[in-house]
Amino acid sequence: MSRFVESLHQAADGATQPLGFGRSPRARLPSMLLLAQLGERKEAAIRAVVDAGADGLLFSSGGGPKKGSGAHPPQVPWGVRLESADGEAIKALKEQGCDFVVVGLDDVLVDALDEEEPGRILRVSVGLEDRLVRGADQLPIEGVLLDVPPAKTLTWRTLLEYAAVTVVWGDTVIAPAPLQWTPGGLEQLRNIGVTGLLVEAGSADGAEELKRLKEAIAALPPRSRRREDRLSPRLPHVSLGGLMRHEEEEEEEEEEERRR
Repeated sequence: MSRFVESLHQAADGATQPLGFGRSPRARLPSMLLLAQLGERKEAAIRAVVDAGADGLLFSSGGGPKKGSGAHPPQVPWGVRLESADGEAIKALKEQGCDFVVVGLDDVLVDALDEEEPGRILRVSVGLEDRLVRGADQLPIEGVLLDVPPAKTLTWRTLLEYAAVTVVWGDTVIAPAPLQWTPGGLEQLRNIGVTGLLVEAGSADGAEELKRLKEAIAALPPRSRRREDRLSPRLPHVSLGGLMRHEEEEEEEEEEERRR
C-alpha cells in the first residue's frame, strides 16, 4: 500500500506517532493530511513546502524530485499526476521512489498498472453516476482524489457532493482545497470523512499559507464520537428488490420444511 494512503488511514483512526527516541510520549497525528501540488521540481520550492509541513507531494507528469535530493526527505512520500503512461514509464517512476500515481478514468490503460506499486489514486468527479462511484470500490484502487476545482467556500451542496463519495470510499478521500479555508469549514469537511487536502503551494507565499493551514488542522477539536460511530467498513451495494427476493426465498424454504 502507498505510504501516503496508509497515513490517511492512520489519520482517520486517530493514530499516534512517537516523539524523539526511546519510550517518549506519543503525539496524535493530524486528522487531515496535506498533499502539496507542485508544478515545478525546483529544490527551493520542494524544501519550502516540506519545511511548512506538507505530508506528501504531488507533481505533474514527468517525474518527481531527483533521487537523493537534499530538498526532499525520504520520509515524505511523493506521487505523480498522470495524463498518460505505459508500463515502462510506471516502472521508471517506481525506481525513482514514487509512492503513488493519480490517474483519471480514461487516461492510463489498466495494463500499465498491473503491479501493486506504486499505489493508485483515482480521480473521480462528484458528478459521476452513482452506479459508477459504487463500482469504483471494486477496482484495485487505494484512494480517491475528487476531480473538482478547489471550492472557495463550502456550501451544503458541496458537502453533500463530497459525502456521496466518502460514504463509499471511507477514509481515503482527498479533496482539492484553497489555502485559506476557515477552521469551521475544515472541521465540517473532516467530519464527513475527507482525510486529505490537495493544495497548490509552489511559492514562498504558498508555503507560508500551507504552514498556517497545517496549524489550523492541528487545532481542530477531536472528531465527534457520533461521526466515528457512523463510520463502518464499506459494504457491497444491495438493492431493496434483491433484499425482498432473498426474504421471499427464505420464507418459501421455511414453508417447504414445515410441509415435510
